[in-house]
Amino acid sequence: MLFEKYRRYSTYLAKEFTNNYPELPISEDDYMSYAFSAVVVALNKYLEDQTIKFNGYWLTVARNDIKHLIKDFRNKNKHLLNNCISLDNQNLLKDSSFHEIIGEEDPTDRDLLKDTLVQIIKDNQGRFDEIDIRVMELYLEGYAIKEIALLLNSSESNMYKRYRHIITEMRIIFTQKK
Repeated sequence: MLFEKYRRYSTYLAKEFTNNYPELPISEDDYMSYAFSAVVVALNKYLEDQTIKFNGYWLTVARNDIKHLIKDFRNKNKHLLNNCISLDNQNLLKDSSFHEIIGEEDPTDRDLLKDTLVQIIKDNQGRFDEIDIRVMELYLEGYAIKEIALLLNSSESNMYKRYRHIITEMRIIFTQKK
């Protein structure tokens, strides 16, 4: 249920970017997968004592990840695009409007969402091994990649590779579960 809730939020955000940047050949699925994978990052970085609620924090992280995707695409494809694409598009939905759509946040959502993401990884054992599962569990508990490397007696670069692999595979899973 919660998984579907964030999928709907991600789909909504993807439509927002697709409508506001129609000149980019980036698919709505790509936007959605970046928005949804931002849940993982937001769960790791969110601090309980922040003045912003988790949903608002996730929205900021998701938008920033999508803007980074657009910047990367623009930098790699300068010959295809004119330079007038602005990432500060004023037509993007205001945070207050988004919060009207998603409603009140349940404080237990974050824990349930963490459990759901770990279960998704466990359910896709062909894509992930036991170390991947442990890396994601620790990451969702708030550990930094460097700390995870120390805890698992591995190199930091290996943990970053695993993290990127996990996120890449999760993006594929998220877009397949529509």
